[in-house]
Parts: sequence; C-alpha cells; structure tokens
Amino acid sequence: MSDGVSIRRAGANDVRELVLDPEDRHGLLDHLRHRRGILLFAFRRDAAGGAVFAGHIFIRIAPNDEPELTDRLRQAPLLLYLRVVDEHQRNGLGRRLVEEAERILARGRHPMVALGVDPENTRAIAFYESLSFTRWRDEPIRTHGWAVREDGGVEQVEEDCLIYQKLLPGPETYNRAPREAGPGI
Repeated sequence: MSDGVSIRRAGANDVRELVLDPEDRHGLLDHLRHRRGILLFAFRRDAAGGAVFAGHIFIRIAPNDEPELTDRLRQAPLLLYLRVVDEHQRNGLGRRLVEEAERILARGRHPMVALGVDPENTRAIAFYESLSFTRWRDEPIRTHGWAVREDGGVEQVEEDCLIYQKLLPGPETYNRAPREAGPGI
C-alpha cells in the first residue's frame, strides 16, 4: 500500500489486545461471541515499518433487534463501532473502513446498509452524509448500548439514535481486489 494503510478482519484476541475503550471492547466481544458479523481493523505503517492499530468497524449481518425499525431495515446489515484512534483521525481512515465494509456487503449481495448516530454528533452526521448515507426518518429511535462501570460491571443503557441508510451498488462494482484489503502489515 502506498499510504501504509491495511484493513483486515479481526477476532476476539485482537479486541482484547488492541481495543482500549471499555464500551467498545465489551460490545465488540459480545457481537463476536454471538457471531453477529464481521469485525475489521485498520493498521497504519509507522516510521520504523511496524504496524500500528488505527481503528475499527463492526459489520452486523445478523438481523438487528431494534423494534422501531421496519421489516425493510430489520434485515439491513448495520455498521457499528466505527472508531479511529485520535492520532489517525481526519486523514480518510474512517472513510476507508466504511468503504471496505460496504465492499464486503455488496459482494455478499446485500442491497443496503444502515447505521445509527447520536443526534447531537453533528461531525459524525456530516461524515456519513458525505458518504451518501441518507436519514431514514427525521425522529430518532431509542436503542440500547452498554456502559462499563469503573468496577468492570456492565449495564445496559438507552440512547437516542438517528438512523441512516444507504443503497449499495451491485457486487460487479467490486470485481477488483480493494487496495487496502489484505493480510495486514
């Protein structure tokens, strides 16, 4: 890769080793344990030629369980846990993670993808809209997430999310191998 970025599938051991945020770690491990989808990790080559963890995204392929969603969106894969490590933000890595997730879904013949975003997170909303995601409806829905307490315990929390959707191109659009996919650096 000319820019030193590599995106690869990851597993539970990768999460335990590299994901520092406790809510992300808990959620990713829960999704992996229940085999709900695919986890992608991004790495960037450092000055010494080593690989540095730079971010992640989870592709939930299992039907989602939010009761407010219609049958059409209930079957749509969801993009979850998009996170780019602070020092790697604002350089296109989040865009590359989303594009790789879309490529995987299109190859799997999924016609669309959806995601939820905090209604107050205007930066994330602008980011997703720049990637051609459109708002499913104007009102947010109640979703659930996880909060990890200081003592390590976990509790379910409710949060409002705006739902965005995007129609995906057919798999023929992705006949060639993506430049950022591969075994990693």
